[in-house]
Amino acid sequence: KPFWRRSAPCPSTTAEPRWSAWRGFPAPGVMFAGQAKIEDGPAAKRPRVDSAAEGDGLAFAEMRFGDSASAQQALQMAGTHIDGFVISVTADERSKDQTKVIVGGLPNDMDKDRLKLHFSECGEIKFAEVRRVGGLPVTGEIRFSTPQEAQAAFALNGTVIEGHELGMKFHPGSSDGTKLQLFNLPPGTQWQELKEFLVGQGLSPVFVDTNLSAQSVTAEVRYDDQQTAVSAEATLNGSVLGGAELKVRMDEMSKDGTRILVTGIPPGIEWQELKDHFNQCGRVAFVNVKGGKGGACGGYSMAEVRYDDPPTAAAAQAAMNGSVLGGSELRVRMDEMS
Repeated sequence: KPFWRRSAPCPSTTAEPRWSAWRGFPAPGVMFAGQAKIEDGPAAKRPRVDSAAEGDGLAFAEMRFGDSASAQQALQMAGTHIDGFVISVTADERSKDQTKVIVGGLPNDMDKDRLKLHFSECGEIKFAEVRRVGGLPVTGEIRFSTPQEAQAAFALNGTVIEGHELGMKFHPGSSDGTKLQLFNLPPGTQWQELKEFLVGQGLSPVFVDTNLSAQSVTAEVRYDDQQTAVSAEATLNGSVLGGAELKVRMDEMSKDGTRILVTGIPPGIEWQELKDHFNQCGRVAFVNVKGGKGGACGGYSMAEVRYDDPPTAAAAQAAMNGSVLGGSELRVRMDEMS
């Protein structure tokens, strides 16, 4: 059974890097001491003018305006106060029409109506979504132009950022060795901040994303019997995979009760990793992963294709790996679990 991956082309990013001081990432030229600790720098959170407003974390929001002029006006709101919190406002580099901004430093109890009221004088607001920063670490994906650049980035594995030891591994779906998965990033890390951090270390990624800016992935997991499925729901609901808390529930549409639904899977988690995670409750018969839209490059889709015999599957891998479908180059490999 060959495994197919369709990758969307990713344009290189040429925008001038901007630094988010409230995250505490070092500016360009500030390197790590022994690749283990960040040099002293700005505090992890921007100062707030009202000490009574202290809470258990910050939130951020995505806002889209009716036109680019309104979005430019919104950028001037950076440094203003909401409920005693000093907010940051940055342009979203992925917005082709330049109508979208990212608002950071919001209190965790912020709602979109209060946010829209604060920005009401900037112009028509088409969309606003507040995302709360929990205590769980963030995962990410990065891709480089060459395997050598990816290997240089891998040297940051084990670096401590805001008390979180960064974990890195080469993406199992990257046949050319240019893609890395990142784990245990500080809570609330957005893709822009991750990119700025990497640029500050002298790296030039062509793709950067975190699970805060990408859509979460869902999956169906099927077991051989109902008892194992029930056990998996009870045991693994609330478990953590890739720094994200999974939600597991029985699929009410499963006639034999052997199928469960999994939500909250962070982007970058491969189906093999998900299968291994659920194998601890019993043998997993089937996994179907859905979603996983990447933020900066439009994402990818993946599929499983099964043939009647091994020779045909091997021929498909040899003939179709690297072929083009819908303008995208396919990656085809054998399923080691087949």
